Amino acid sequence: MGKVLVVLALIVCAAGGMLLALALLSHWRTPSLGGPEAGLMACPSQPNCVNSLTGEDRRAVAPFAYQGQADQAWDRLRRLVQSVGGVVQQETEGYLWATFRSPVWRFVDDLELYLDQKNKLIHVRSASRVGYSDLGVNAKRVARLHACWAEERANCSK
Repeated sequence: MGKVLVVLALIVCAAGGMLLALALLSHWRTPSLGGPEAGLMACPSQPNCVNSLTGEDRRAVAPFAYQGQADQAWDRLRRLVQSVGGVVQQETEGYLWATFRSPVWRFVDDLELYLDQKNKLIHVRSASRVGYSDLGVNAKRVARLHACWAEERANCSK
């Protein structure tokens, strides 16, 4: 019985150490991002990314459609991103990059917005920096933003 507990404790410690290492790696790893000229990058092969410009159904999310002035829509969406915990890292004309941290392990995710004024759309990409699966966190984040956008809320906090 004692040996079983020791083995279980070692397994738990090893798993915790691996999660801690991934969390630290997500802080230091340089993300693959688009930019004002490049637009949004395609999602990597891992299923931890969603993108409104992808042709893949399993990764596709809708862009944010708007009426009226682009700058007003952009400002509103930026505020919604910030209200759900996004920290804006870079913002230029028609491009925004924000980071999010998971509550427990503090993994870093990247969210990008790209303005398509011609079609009155704001495209979105949200991706985890490390790991294989994100357990749907990025898709849920974008879905939450879409729900607040559709309700025309100024704030998306709970």
